[in-house]
Amino acid sequence: MGIIRLLLAISIVFAHAGRPFGYEIITSKVAIQSFYIISGFYMTLVLNEKYIFGKDSYRIFIINRFLRIYPVYWIVLVLICIEIFIHCDRNILYCFNYPVSSSSINTAISSLQYFLKNIFLFISVTYFTPSSLSFGFFLVPFSWTLGVELLYYLIAPFFVRRKLKIILILILLSYITRILVFKYNNLESEGFVYLNMWFLPSELMFFLFGTISYKIYVQIRRMTIPNYIYALSSMFLVLFTLMFSYIIQLFPQGEGIVGWLYYLSVLLSIPFLFNYTKMNKFINSFGELSYPIYISHSLMILLLPIGLVGVDKNVYPLFVLFLTIIFSFVLRMLIEIPIEKIRQKNLRRKYN
Repeated sequence: MGIIRLLLAISIVFAHAGRPFGYEIITSKVAIQSFYIISGFYMTLVLNEKYIFGKDSYRIFIINRFLRIYPVYWIVLVLICIEIFIHCDRNILYCFNYPVSSSSINTAISSLQYFLKNIFLFISVTYFTPSSLSFGFFLVPFSWTLGVELLYYLIAPFFVRRKLKIILILILLSYITRILVFKYNNLESEGFVYLNMWFLPSELMFFLFGTISYKIYVQIRRMTIPNYIYALSSMFLVLFTLMFSYIIQLFPQGEGIVGWLYYLSVLLSIPFLFNYTKMNKFINSFGELSYPIYISHSLMILLLPIGLVGVDKNVYPLFVLFLTIIFSFVLRMLIEIPIEKIRQKNLRRKYN
């Protein structure tokens, strides 16, 4: 699991920093939605096997999830704000992409949304509207996906323990919502795909794919499965990930059909990958770097733009990735590991 999560995070880095020698691993859209599937698996796992100590389990679960997301994000956000402030050579509001309107009321509303979105990621007036208004004004690129995650955390405890039939019905409803959002808002064009991805009801199906993966995992962990089956499933998904950008060129519909095949592969492979590697701390350590890499790479790009670094455009993404991994390791050691101890202490306190 750790290797796949790391590769998905690196794909997002290349989406922003550029493709080294034209290679992108996997498209950012498919990477994000694959992260949703993996998140759905992990949340279903912990809600069924860890947070099962009574009515207070919901509160502890939410606190622990917020502790997982917010501290690292806030540090990156503060550093980005400092960098923007120091190097701003024009109107400071323009540098911060601050919303200004001719109407004082509109400016006040937009300002409130601006601060709430950037600080809390998902609490804003337009959150439930899949439009450009709900999508804009994020200082940390791609942090809007964390808003989708956070809202999912709030509702996940109410349905991930349900029977498969309920999960399938919710997937169908999410898919219908997805179609309606595209049609109603005329979002068919590639430029508006991410507006639909911002809207949780249309993305919920991917998290629920992870719930199905967990149900498969529950079955296979009771079986005696040869190690070569686990090895083959791991190799298949890793190779599919690495070859994705080449495979889509073989299909007329490109990313569409191959993307859905990849989602299916992730859904079916996760149970085997997790069961095979869950006790391997070394492999899992790669996965633990995925979130810091995902959220901090934009800071590296902002601090060291390609014009300042002066390296070849094919080398620059690798340069950014190298620095991002180092910075992510620092975040992991100084922030995430100490906070992880607090999260585990929260759990132990409820069980003791």
